[in-house]
Amino acid sequence: MLYQVLNSFSGKPGNIGVRTDFILKNLTDDSQATICFCRGFVNKYELVDYKTMGIFGHIPRIMNAASIYLIPGGYNHRLYDIAFFQWFVMTSFKKMAIENGGIAHLWEYCPKLIFYLKERGVRVVLDVPIAPLSYNRRLKNEEICDFLLVSDRLEEIEYTSFKMADYIVAPSIFVRDELILGGVEKDKINVIEFGAKVNSKELKENAKFLKKDLDFCFVGNVSKRKGVLELLSAWSHPVFKSDRLHLCGRVYPEVKSNIANTKSGEILMPGFIDPYEYLLQCDVFVLPSWLEGSAKAVYEAMTMGLPSIVTKSSGSIIRNGIDGFVVDAGDVNALQDRMVWMKNHPRDAMRMGESAKRRAKDFTWERYASRVTSLYRQIEDT
Repeated sequence: MLYQVLNSFSGKPGNIGVRTDFILKNLTDDSQATICFCRGFVNKYELVDYKTMGIFGHIPRIMNAASIYLIPGGYNHRLYDIAFFQWFVMTSFKKMAIENGGIAHLWEYCPKLIFYLKERGVRVVLDVPIAPLSYNRRLKNEEICDFLLVSDRLEEIEYTSFKMADYIVAPSIFVRDELILGGVEKDKINVIEFGAKVNSKELKENAKFLKKDLDFCFVGNVSKRKGVLELLSAWSHPVFKSDRLHLCGRVYPEVKSNIANTKSGEILMPGFIDPYEYLLQCDVFVLPSWLEGSAKAVYEAMTMGLPSIVTKSSGSIIRNGIDGFVVDAGDVNALQDRMVWMKNHPRDAMRMGESAKRRAKDFTWERYASRVTSLYRQIEDT
């Protein structure tokens, strides 16, 4: 039996929701029966038995919103979120006549659940979508960055889950290397990159880069963690006075005053967007994030033919100098230099965008799901 255990809504827009939906579809196409424990689901597949949290599945979203808008920094909602979800899944398992053996793919750090499953001969695959908290702690200890989450208890939960899991799926070399630095055995880590939808939209003519003003685009949570403060500092250069910066996504209170006080080119904040529509009007994608796993937005920008400027910690598949540029997180000068370069080298920037679009064809959600389900088969055969 195969179990999918996700502290999210399967099929809902977002990282885990999208990925699990493609995996469940792939498993159904392969006639693989699956039991899915989740908050809820959007798409229902015939061979999937869904065990949902019902209305209680919305509680983590409420706690998350409260931690952002009502009492920022006042409490760590993740501890309550994990405890509640782990209780739900373990209670559900105990009500079932669970067979010994099988594979459980966990999309949350639940050490008690992992122990319960392994006692019953279930092999555990753990999804690690972002760099571990040991990375955050190292940046804080080295006085490089002091606003990333550091929690002794959460770090203990993470590390225990990493050590107990039989297999780990990481989305990038960046995450793999951080796991190894944190003490995880290299042999249990499988790097499976994310993907994007195959682009069916007509792109603008390549001559778009020959215009005088450019549209730079950021997609994600508009927050400190995503490098928005560094982006705003880079944007203050007078060379951008006739350009536009699109900050697409939820704007966190922690950066609103910085946005209001940034003097240079126009800043647009359209909120949540369809990247496959919105990026048609943009020229350069920028994600100077401090912490990612492998940002989904970068894949989307690539499939739309945009050159990207990203950080090493974005975990992206951008090849430096080929599909865009890769800079160090927090290096405002390097970020600004590369943004100015895009303005001053339009034909080279166009070639980067074309290269990115070709590369993106090798990273689709179908490919991602196929590689994950292939891992399941390898585990079954061992």
